[in-house]
Amino acid sequence: MFITTSTFTSDAIEYAAQIDTKVVLVDGRTLARLMILHGVGCSPAQTFVVKKLDSDYSAEE
Repeated sequence: MFITTSTFTSDAIEYAAQIDTKVVLVDGRTLARLMILHGVGCSPAQTFVVKKLDSDYSAEE
């Protein structure tokens, strides 16, 4: 696995795809997305609560 905070050249991507050994290239954009997805090195800044009406709350008895 090769990780960069930048990008990989097209030659690097092509080379990694052609060699027999499995090589995963993780660029900066992918790294940031994975960090946010898995909560690594970041924390929630704001949380939104979505509420729904209880269907049985206003039911006539």
